[in-house]
Amino acid sequence: MLWRRFCAFWGDGVKRFLGAGAWLFGGIMLGRILGLIRDLMISNMFGPTVDADRAVFVVTIPDVMINILIGGAMGAALIPEFKRRSEAENWALFRQASGLVFGAMLLVTGVLAVMAEPITRMLVSGLPEDAIPGTARLIQICLWAVPVTAASAVARAMLQGHERFGVPAMAGFFYNLVVVLGLVYAGNQANLRWLAVAAVLGAGLSLGMHWFDVRRFRSAERVEGWVVDSQLVGRFFGALLAGSMILVVPVAMRGFASTNGVGGQTIVYLASKLVELPMGTMLSVVSIAMFPAIAAALAREDGRDEAVIYARQGLSVILCLAVPIAMGMGFFSGYFSDLLYLHGKMTKDASLAIASGASVMMFGLVPQALNTMLLSIFNGLRDMMRPFLISSFGLLLFIGAGFLGVRSLDGLAWLYVAFHWFVTVALLVGLGWKHRLWIIDGKFAKSALLRAGAAGLVFAVLYPWLRVFGSNSGKPAIGVAMGILCGGVALVAGLAVDGEVMGQLKGVISRKLGRKS
Repeated sequence: MLWRRFCAFWGDGVKRFLGAGAWLFGGIMLGRILGLIRDLMISNMFGPTVDADRAVFVVTIPDVMINILIGGAMGAALIPEFKRRSEAENWALFRQASGLVFGAMLLVTGVLAVMAEPITRMLVSGLPEDAIPGTARLIQICLWAVPVTAASAVARAMLQGHERFGVPAMAGFFYNLVVVLGLVYAGNQANLRWLAVAAVLGAGLSLGMHWFDVRRFRSAERVEGWVVDSQLVGRFFGALLAGSMILVVPVAMRGFASTNGVGGQTIVYLASKLVELPMGTMLSVVSIAMFPAIAAALAREDGRDEAVIYARQGLSVILCLAVPIAMGMGFFSGYFSDLLYLHGKMTKDASLAIASGASVMMFGLVPQALNTMLLSIFNGLRDMMRPFLISSFGLLLFIGAGFLGVRSLDGLAWLYVAFHWFVTVALLVGLGWKHRLWIIDGKFAKSALLRAGAAGLVFAVLYPWLRVFGSNSGKPAIGVAMGILCGGVALVAGLAVDGEVMGQLKGVISRKLGRKS
């Protein structure tokens, strides 16, 4: 009864999302936990030192390159195609795209490996001169994870196009598991080369998992000629350019932070990971799971209204979650930082700097989460150029401000927030102006403002009391618990203030008690 009531309120789109979301949430949560353990180990083993900056660079560069060169662009270009084509054409598309992408990324990796030292000097300028050659050699090793992961991205797109999310979600867990084991061995051997090797081995394991699962969609029917055409390649590069601009911002932020000296890159990296924890475990799951449904609706001539309904449901879920999470983690960021990072060689001053940056960046959590859904809508419309132009302009403003002198850790955090809010507003306007899809109508805005206002009011009332309780305890774990409690109560308040939600809730309670609603 509760399940039917819940689905009746949120609609078929969210019901569909929840079916996929169970796999997504479980797998991504496990992967994020291991990623968090990896970051805690770096913090604990090295503190804000040269080795910490080198380890962060080794861990993040393959991820950054993969996300920029492949990332969501592969799914954005291929998932709509897998929704439109026959089984035989899908298998031909998978084989051809896998070979082309692997070969292209192999070439790109070779070029990047040759340029490893200049890249290191540009992105980690705060490293001592004698540490740069050794760091560049580490990058030359771990970059070979890029072509392997490129092949995985094609298989992941095919699986998600068929709404199979288990293996793509769990692959991230096993990748991070191998990296964590490599970090442990690297620490024992006092040689970060093993960390770079582990990144490549983890990518290979992920590839094997994806390919093993995708075989179920193998077709015996042969398709003559090339299924990959120039239009598909163009859409891929459009999505690649659009997504890469947003992904370049954290790289630029870490690069500017490195100019503050040794440890600057590590502090910004760990602060951003506090923001990425809820982003990766809960908020981005909504967009990932609902994108195939949106793409399928937009593939039909009469499906635009259905796609808008799905999009509004997804945005509503994101807002309901993101606002209280941002408040809870932002205002209690000091406790989160101390609990997670203040161990081993990490200093109290560095932990305070991490908390300060994270508290500011939390203001950007809401638009960052909304952008994942808005980009999914553009991808479903097969319009990749407009998001590219919007995010490129935002990136130019970000980099321009950095070169003009905004390089303090807090200043960079505020630039990060401004970038994501700019992109959100511009994407919403672009959808309405270009595609006549006005996602935010009066009813949606009223409901969203009502929920956010109620959540903010309840949070403001509880915050002083719970903050004092956390401070008096002297234990970071108690402070974190108070932050979670404060955000959780605010979430409930935001949902309860909506009349429809209250009606659904009262009906469920009445039936549970055996009375008529």
